[in-house]
Amino acid sequence: MTAMRHARATATVFCVAASLAATACVDAPGLESSESEDAPLAETFDAMARASAENGDLARSEGFAYAALSVRGGATPSRVEVQKGTTTEDYDAFVSAVQWDASLPAAMRPPARRSLVAWRRMSDGTIRVFSMHTPSDSAPIINPLSLGMGMSTTAVYAGASAMQNEGRDTPQGKPDMSAAWYATSGWVRLKEVAVLGDCPAAQVAGKGLGIARCEQARYLVRFDLVMQHLAGHPPQVVVGNAMRPMSTIGEPVVSGLKLRFSCLAPSSMYGCQ
Repeated sequence: MTAMRHARATATVFCVAASLAATACVDAPGLESSESEDAPLAETFDAMARASAENGDLARSEGFAYAALSVRGGATPSRVEVQKGTTTEDYDAFVSAVQWDASLPAAMRPPARRSLVAWRRMSDGTIRVFSMHTPSDSAPIINPLSLGMGMSTTAVYAGASAMQNEGRDTPQGKPDMSAAWYATSGWVRLKEVAVLGDCPAAQVAGKGLGIARCEQARYLVRFDLVMQHLAGHPPQVVVGNAMRPMSTIGEPVVSGLKLRFSCLAPSSMYGCQ
């Protein structure tokens, strides 16, 4: 399945109400421009970033925002096979690696980190989205149950995290991030193995994206996780759900973008402007 078809399928499930979206969700099979093709998937991640922020998940919110900007910058997905219990699932995925320009004071720069976002369409028409974050090549999972309400930014970004969410919307038309499967133990590896060169100018400068440096890269992906169904803020275990082991099959190499910013809070729509 092409990235375009995945984008349309995802947009169908996660398209938020027009009053809440920066632009209307797009599903226009007759349009052929690259901007039209990447819009639905980018807007999906925009919506999930807002919903994560409303649910108090800052790390997830930023990860989806950088994923949206990466789509607008020309990120293309790779295939990842995931072992979930006794079943195997195929996902489309890419990595966003973000860091900040040296011109910004060191004490003010957010921590550099990498995010993998993966998605697959389910037989019932919903979309399953899987995301993970790590501050380094490899890091252990920080159990979200241990962070509590007063979690600090330092604690959130000190280790790895992972989440899986089904593609169901609230009655208000927003992605429902109130309950999802979160990794409570295990480890994540997102290791850069190649830098292929600058992102196409048509995808960055041509769209007016404010990115100090955008490079195409490849990442070795591997993880071994135990997931639990959590809800609320601070999160609590949803009673009646068994733990869910999840791991990669082998060590796939996944495409991604390295993004460097010259501002502290880049927009998922425009970067630093």
